[in-house]
Amino acid sequence: MSRKSVPRRRAWGGIAVLTLTGMVVGAWAVAASPIFHIREVRVNGNRHLSASEVVRLAGIADDANLLALPAEGVERALARNPWIGSAQVHRSLPSTLVVTIEERSPVAWVGQPKGVAVVAADGTVLSRRTNPPEGIVAIGRSGRALGPGARIRGFDDQLAVVASLGPSLRRQVERARLERGEMVLRLEDGTLVRYGEARYLNEKNEALAKVLRWAGKQGAELTYVDLRVTGNPAVKVRGA
Repeated sequence: MSRKSVPRRRAWGGIAVLTLTGMVVGAWAVAASPIFHIREVRVNGNRHLSASEVVRLAGIADDANLLALPAEGVERALARNPWIGSAQVHRSLPSTLVVTIEERSPVAWVGQPKGVAVVAADGTVLSRRTNPPEGIVAIGRSGRALGPGARIRGFDDQLAVVASLGPSLRRQVERARLERGEMVLRLEDGTLVRYGEARYLNEKNEALAKVLRWAGKQGAELTYVDLRVTGNPAVKVRGA
């Protein structure tokens, strides 16, 4: 009985190997099929970057196979661009790749040798320019040139306050600087805002917005706004 059982086990073993080999070859054939060639790349979340730029940054070849594409590698390639804060890649069978990115937004600029650096809220330098852009806030000067992708240091409080302002309020702020541990803002119309420590940002911003709306309705020209006592802003009207 034992002599007969040995060949039988060998036979079953050979069948298992052949079956497994067939499955592997079959899976490879399916994965390599032209059906799974990427025919569409769908880009979500882009504002500054165009969809074609995102595809180029992702490094996706024209004949790439959707199943064989290394998603993590594509995400890493996209994350190298300073405008892209995060990226996620998903497959939509049989032939669509979905790329979802979250872009950084410019909130401030820093003076530097031969121009300015445009900076996101997390301190990432997005671009270099010869002239300051409109709609974002000057927060100081760097002694060395900072290229795209670099991180600025020493401006944490300025960036925290400026990023918290929101686009409409931020457009009214010309400069933000740190004086003796307290933030001071200068508005486009010359109003000085004693912001205080970089704390209770939402409450202070709401108070500042209300004061500016009140001044606009009254036609009042403000000399300064003091937000250092949270919830109880003080104002001085020019000529009063």
